[in-house]
Amino acid sequence: MIVMRKFHIYLFIALLFSCNDEQDAGPADRNTFVKYFGGEHSDVAQMVKTTDDGGFILLGNTTIPSGTSFINKIKLIKTDKNGNTDWEKIYPSFDETAYSVKGNSIYVTNDGGYIITGERINNADPSVTGLSLLKMSNTGKIISNYTSLPVSPSSIDTLFSGVDVIEDQSSGDIVVLGAGKVVSDNSNFMFWYRFDNTLAPIPDCSENLENDLSIIKSLHKDYVNENYIFGGVSVVNNALNMYAYFTSSDQCKQSFAIMNNSISITNAGKYYEPTQIIPFGDNIAAVGTTNDKASGNDTDLFIAVGLSGGAINSYNFNVSENSEEVGKSITASHDGGFVAVGTSISTNNLGSDIFVVKSSSKGEQGWQKTLGDKYNEEAVHVEQTSDGGYIIAGNIDFGNVDTMLLIKINKDGELE
Repeated sequence: MIVMRKFHIYLFIALLFSCNDEQDAGPADRNTFVKYFGGEHSDVAQMVKTTDDGGFILLGNTTIPSGTSFINKIKLIKTDKNGNTDWEKIYPSFDETAYSVKGNSIYVTNDGGYIITGERINNADPSVTGLSLLKMSNTGKIISNYTSLPVSPSSIDTLFSGVDVIEDQSSGDIVVLGAGKVVSDNSNFMFWYRFDNTLAPIPDCSENLENDLSIIKSLHKDYVNENYIFGGVSVVNNALNMYAYFTSSDQCKQSFAIMNNSISITNAGKYYEPTQIIPFGDNIAAVGTTNDKASGNDTDLFIAVGLSGGAINSYNFNVSENSEEVGKSITASHDGGFVAVGTSISTNNLGSDIFVVKSSSKGEQGWQKTLGDKYNEEAVHVEQTSDGGYIIAGNIDFGNVDTMLLIKINKDGELE
């Protein structure tokens, strides 16, 4: 295992400075950093995005004990380019106890604000969930919100959860990709909904799509061909399979017909479980987890690259024979390749570390790094930054209390 010694140095510095105030965590103006965001409750990161001012917006969820149960709230943290806190918000406020909200995806809008999608949960019956959509300013102030969950839900047969969200740069509309479940027959489906910029649903622009397909973070707009791209996972013959779809976006009702140029990976007896799909020119790139290797059923991180309707190249990555790797997120790099992140889990009960992989445009391996120490760390999302480095959102377990991680590495995957 490649353990980066400098990670230990910055861990010590960050902890010293974060005892009193998260804003003081670590020295100012560094090209790389490690930052921690947490408190007395468990805080779990979901995604990070770069912002117009060169900083970052970190989306997470916090879990708060309430009697014999728990209440969930969105935690949103805005940082500067060095990872120092500009502001922090909780949604809904602490005095709201009737319902919980979890955030799954965030998008930075044209005006510098944010759109968050996820799910609203009825705290009286946590099995009842509805789509949640929040629009806010660049200072974190809520401008408008939408939920499919009734104010006083009694018996609901269809449950909704937002998985990914984008702002359509052509129309200004908000597009949400989500997962649904029909309680009465225990079936799953994906949905694709469209809202105007006030979060009012657009008539005839919402549809429940494919059945028995689990949706992943994958929603993108191809402005050249005016297509939406999204992906999911299906179980066929007890094997998990990856699919990416292209839909026409020119007219609402016509946009829901899945086109015939989807891509997929199928392999009898093996599984491919993608967690994110991104467009890459005319190609699609995916990252996830597979057991497709000769040594047995242990899992590897995989990167797959393929043309729509064409062949797919898939490559597996692992740290050692004593670990299992779980792929979580992928981003295109400025040099034409990819960087993917995930978690390396020791099979010898030595915990878990963050795993970072650089690949070529075909998915072939470049460098790979592990980031971690004696605690359990995981990566959940990665994006490339304007200086060629990468920003990683993740989590670390401090004595059974989850704390959000924000790590900035340079173009070579190093902490300086």
